[in-house]
Amino acid sequence: MPGIIEFPQIVKMAQQSFGDLFYGEPQRRHFAEYLTGLMVAERKSVVGISEEFAETTDQSCLNRFLTSSDWNECDLNAHRLEFLQTHPDTRYSEQGVIAIDNVLIDHSGKLIEDVGWFWDHAEQRNKLAHDVLFVNYVCTSGKHYPL
Repeated sequence: MPGIIEFPQIVKMAQQSFGDLFYGEPQRRHFAEYLTGLMVAERKSVVGISEEFAETTDQSCLNRFLTSSDWNECDLNAHRLEFLQTHPDTRYSEQGVIAIDNVLIDHSGKLIEDVGWFWDHAEQRNKLAHDVLFVNYVCTSGKHYPL
């Protein structure tokens, strides 16, 4: 049963800070729905997120916001990284570390886009997989976030 009736305070703050990157109130609302869903929804899919809200638009609106709206994800990410520099415990420092980790995600089947054969050092064998690269900044405070 849907239970979210308003956005958490941290999402409201993000809406204010990042709101100028979106065109109009509907996009700002979908941004807040998506952030809230990523934090609290059991299923992190568009349908799963939409089903968590007591009052919302059709899930296709959130889907269009994520896949075909004219907001710029590069601008959003740049603003996110700038925002993190305004806080002492997430600011870059000379003692900070950039952690790089690649993960092989197994696949089977045919015609899977961007899949290849990779050597898995843990299993000592070649496997059909996506090779996903994670890059995080680790702050001296112990906090970390994706770059």
